[in-house]
Amino acid sequence: MFKVVFILAALMAVSVSFAQGFGGGQPGMRSRPGGMAGGPITMLLMDPKVSDELKLTDDQKSKLADIGKTIQEDMQKAFQSAGGDPEKIRQLTTTAMDVATKSQLDILTADQRKRLQEIYIQDNGPSAILNKDVQKELGLTPEQSKKVATLQDNLMKAMGTMGEKLRSQDLDFQQFQDLIQKNSKIMDKELTSLMTDDQRKKLKEMEGKEFKRDTPGG
Repeated sequence: MFKVVFILAALMAVSVSFAQGFGGGQPGMRSRPGGMAGGPITMLLMDPKVSDELKLTDDQKSKLADIGKTIQEDMQKAFQSAGGDPEKIRQLTTTAMDVATKSQLDILTADQRKRLQEIYIQDNGPSAILNKDVQKELGLTPEQSKKVATLQDNLMKAMGTMGEKLRSQDLDFQQFQDLIQKNSKIMDKELTSLMTDDQRKKLKEMEGKEFKRDTPGG
């Protein structure tokens, strides 16, 4: 059933990974699956390197895994209740992920949340402002936030169209990935342009200490 936009597959992957056991993600995994902009900040917790960087306790990992099981159940309910409607599925799963993300962040300490946000900004660059907490810290105006929401909505609609073309085999997976990366670059450019110089400077400062991952094959 590939009528669902790609981001939903990414969100489902998050739930499955957490449900199978915390830290089940691939080493070096980015919060931008396939190069796509944005994504829940807690997707980073799938990366064992991030888990180590945050010094998560066994208790925190256990609680995060429990939330992952709940996410998976909520996703399954969303698919069942949406009747195959991609837009309805997106809305239901997005709501479920918003609730789950808050629960996940509540498990972290203030220092851990701060470091997680720094890594998220490093990974996402300008697209980090899709995150409402980042918007708030940057002091985006209501008008700027509205523009961000419009850009994000346009991206999701484009992803829906691309998902349909992939399902109908009008696109192969490599073409699909290439388009994701192209759209992400366009998104980054648009988001950068709507920020002021001071906001762009502050976003860079919010990256904090560089987070180094092992290079592929290293």
